[in-house]
Amino acid sequence: MPDEIDRDHISQKMLLRNYERHKSNYREYLTEIQEVHDKKTTEAAWNFFEFPDEFYEEDMVIWIDPLDGTRGFVEGHLNHVTSMIGLAIDKRPRAGIIHKPFYDQPIHMQRTYFGTPECGVFVKDRFPQTLKRLRRVSVMTPFDSDAGVDPDDYKLWICGAMNMNQNKMDELFNAVDPVSVGRVAGAGNKIVQMLDQKYDYYCNFVPGFKYWDMCASEALIEAKMGICVDAAGKPLVYDEERKDYTVKEGIIIAKNMKVYNLVRDRCENVLGKSLHEFYTEVNELQSKRLAAEKKL
Repeated sequence: MPDEIDRDHISQKMLLRNYERHKSNYREYLTEIQEVHDKKTTEAAWNFFEFPDEFYEEDMVIWIDPLDGTRGFVEGHLNHVTSMIGLAIDKRPRAGIIHKPFYDQPIHMQRTYFGTPECGVFVKDRFPQTLKRLRRVSVMTPFDSDAGVDPDDYKLWICGAMNMNQNKMDELFNAVDPVSVGRVAGAGNKIVQMLDQKYDYYCNFVPGFKYWDMCASEALIEAKMGICVDAAGKPLVYDEERKDYTVKEGIIIAKNMKVYNLVRDRCENVLGKSLHEFYTEVNELQSKRLAAEKKL
């Protein structure tokens, strides 16, 4: 609730202080992201990673998902539930908030993640009054670079969906030889698992995620210097003028460049196809499945 915001712990000074610590590594990160995008983004668009000093209100859109993980909520699986607020300017994410009201159910602990790509991610834990725990905002460290790890020996932890229509994705997951594939429900909950560094990689090539699922999520992944792109390696675009707010181009989230390249290479070596080719196959199967369901 707005009147529960702890203004003493959230200030512009705090954001600027972390920006100063964050900015040199952030510049190196932007160079990596440009390599991922394969320079498909114009030079004029590269300022989408910097929060503008001034912008027009009509260029700003706030994407809100008040209760993500609805099915889990109805079934009583409260750990799936999140609330998300994402701020987009010129169709790109600038700031994100993900609140998990049931982060630790046994002790009734809540957690809120918030931040911007250039300032980093901050986390606020809220405990019941009876626990008498100190409540404060802490800074989350960026994702590890894993620069010294041999790609052949890398042990991947992959985050996967629980939906039945994701069966085709298992072909990709098996090809990249993960230690584990964790089945996680809820779009925001998957991102929380990534932010908490429980998983290295997540991808979803079955259309279903909406802009309100991804705007806050992408802002926070990039704030931890992770990679969030579509199946072709392009940045996601949050176009409020589209009739359908579904992310149809696929979603790839990797904690760093090493993991991103590793999954891409293993997919090509084992399956003999690129991630984008695999994405095309998934979409063709999905279209056939939907067409068959309409006939029924």
